[in-house]
Amino acid sequence: MTLEAGLVAERLGDRDRLTQLFDNLISNAIKYTPDGGRVEARLSGENGQVLIEIEDSGIGIPETEQEFLFDRFFRASTANAAAIPGLASA
Repeated sequence: MTLEAGLVAERLGDRDRLTQLFDNLISNAIKYTPDGGRVEARLSGENGQVLIEIEDSGIGIPETEQEFLFDRFFRASTANAAAIPGLASA
């Protein structure tokens, strides 16, 4: 995993929820990336805003399913097809 961080002005936010968000994004990126793959996290500031990017070389989510990403309990067909257990079945 690589981390790239630029200078970013301090911002207000819910520390617990932001921690949960980053934990979920990075954990999923690692979980769904095969051995030898890459996970990159980038933090930068642009136009007075904070930009956070998490990128991986994992199995991905089909474009037709991306609209459901924020639906509660949604699992992409690629995760189901790869038989990767979710939290409920762990």
